[in-house]
Amino acid sequence: MNCMEVQNNLQRYLRDVLTDRELEAFLDHVENCPECYEELELYYAIRETLGSDEEKDKNDKSEREPLEESLKRHLEMSRANLRLRKARSLIEKILFIAAMLTICALVYFSLTRRKNAPQPAWETEGLSEELSEVVSERISENHSEDISETVSTDHLMPQEWNSEEGTHE
Repeated sequence: MNCMEVQNNLQRYLRDVLTDRELEAFLDHVENCPECYEELELYYAIRETLGSDEEKDKNDKSEREPLEESLKRHLEMSRANLRLRKARSLIEKILFIAAMLTICALVYFSLTRRKNAPQPAWETEGLSEELSEVVSERISENHSEDISETVSTDHLMPQEWNSEEGTHE
């Protein structure tokens, strides 16, 4: 920020309406430019002298700080508030990135889990090819009727099981 921009932003600084970028540039310039600092002192003194009645009453009741010290404290507070806002913004960005990475990881693991999901029983337990073909056909045709009605599984049970009663002999 140059001297002309600082001059244009003196009132905005005192009203605390500068953006973080503007405030940082303003403070950097004012702290290094004696002419702009003097101009700020003048505006600050006018504001403090002609402040609202509430501010005057408050200042009259307490010890009044010299204007130069008050301005220095005001500049320090502005710088400290700027650092806090920057830190908060950085933390918010880090949390946002962490949330996005968490979501990406969850999506990735849910997709890889599906790829590595257990195979259907007829593919892994060595059931008859006839049964697996019928089941595969039914799945591909999207029939809603019960597959067990179409395919007899009696030949898959051990001989000692009684298929009608469902008990072991």
